[in-house]
Amino acid sequence: MGFGCSAKSATSLGFLKSARHRALRQFLDAIRSELSGDVLGPMCSMTEDTDTAALSIQQLSEPIEFEIEPDGRLFVSASCSSLGPGYLAWAVELLRRAATVARIELVWLEDDTEYSRDGDFKNLQRQAASWLSVVGKEVLKLSTEAGAALSISLRADLVRPVTSDVLTPLGPRPREW
Repeated sequence: MGFGCSAKSATSLGFLKSARHRALRQFLDAIRSELSGDVLGPMCSMTEDTDTAALSIQQLSEPIEFEIEPDGRLFVSASCSSLGPGYLAWAVELLRRAATVARIELVWLEDDTEYSRDGDFKNLQRQAASWLSVVGKEVLKLSTEAGAALSISLRADLVRPVTSDVLTPLGPRPREW
């Protein structure tokens, strides 16, 4: 499970590919502009291709992904479990501000926490705490059964062999943690 969000533009970014790419660039430029005054801005990097882009915060989380779909609509997806509820709230607000600047209406598709729809940060925190509680119980159960290290909310390409019981975005932890 975990938590994250996804959204689509309400309409196509344009009939012609050139119009779609121009609209995507405007959206990404709006994100860059928003990041220039943001506390996380200096830690962010953007990679771009013709129909796709990704925004990463160093190597701490999975990137926020942007893609122009075959129907011309923009699809945005963010997996936020690795950095917690504050990251989800930050990502949603960043996307909202950038969409407003770029004049793109986003329709929120998936958000198990409902934060993208209701903006209720306290509820988001409660849901994240509940999720972490379930994860903790499973880690204890599996670490006893498996006898091997487990990773929590880590990107697959970041997992390295270690001698600790549990790997987290903040480093290795003993079973007692």
